[in-house]
Amino acid sequence: MHFRIFIIILSLSSCQQNESDFLKNINSLSLIQVSKSNDFNSDKTIYTFFNTTCHYCQIEIKEIKDNSELEFRDISFILISDENIEVLKEFMKSENLVQVNNIKIYKCDEFEFFQTFPASKTPTSWVIENNKCIYRELGWAPVKKLLSKFKE
Repeated sequence: MHFRIFIIILSLSSCQQNESDFLKNINSLSLIQVSKSNDFNSDKTIYTFFNTTCHYCQIEIKEIKDNSELEFRDISFILISDENIEVLKEFMKSENLVQVNNIKIYKCDEFEFFQTFPASKTPTSWVIENNKCIYRELGWAPVKKLLSKFKE
């Protein structure tokens, strides 16, 4: 039993197996874009599964927002939630995310998301560089830690 738990934890700790096909898997989901449409694209992207009521998610999003125009201006941030679209739109307004060019918010189907990415929790972040998943963080991490995973 302990060995099986160890194997599960080990497989979830990086971008191996299914996570190596992260972009293919994420593109297979029925995502609905909630944020304004923008053409901001980057070779460096951080995808985060979040919830608007999650304290740690709020900390992470505030850090992104507060640094998006200076320190994080070359990074795309894709936020994905299974919450109601109206809740997400209200969150965007209340957090002043409408004006931030490098943040996009998507709504996903909870069942579909967890079928594709088992055992995810909020927040969970994937660091993508040049279309490859190079790191995954289960739970909260300072955004600077996630950014440190990008190759210079």
